[in-house]
Amino acid sequence: MNLLKHYILQVFSVESIPHQDWMDREWVEVLMMVDCYGIREKRKYINTREEFERDMQRGYFMW
Repeated sequence: MNLLKHYILQVFSVESIPHQDWMDREWVEVLMMVDCYGIREKRKYINTREEFERDMQRGYFMW
């Protein structure tokens, strides 16, 4: 499986996922518009808040 760069074009919503006992960090669910090699699509992204903020600063994430 290849990892592809998904460029973040627009963020529609960021919602915190309710805390569970196994979670050691805050998790978020983000609805965003991404561009992957010319294909634009609305995508749901779930990750930790730290990873999401890092990806927002970079402008892309790998998936």
